[in-house]
Amino acid sequence: MAIQPPDQGKNEKRDADCFTATGGDDKSMGANFMCVNNPKRCWFVDYCYKCCDGTKHKVKRKKSLSSISTLRVPSCTLYFYEDILKGWCNKKDYNYGCKK
Repeated sequence: MAIQPPDQGKNEKRDADCFTATGGDDKSMGANFMCVNNPKRCWFVDYCYKCCDGTKHKVKRKKSLSSISTLRVPSCTLYFYEDILKGWCNKKDYNYGCKK
């Protein structure tokens, strides 16, 4: 599962604590992305990768991902997402990457 890393600065310790707050149990329901506290801080919610002229670009999704599960733990909320294209915008780019 891809995990959005904790923000740097004042929230870093709180966010890092959230990663260990589940006691190591998998509460993801099979999700391949996780976000801590604020989904708007996680690129994959609103953006995906698209190939243009053989180059990988991050572009706005047509529709934001919706979380499949939410888990409240002390001091934070974990949001889990399932993206079958694993961050890519379309199946062709997911399967073949950005080859010219």
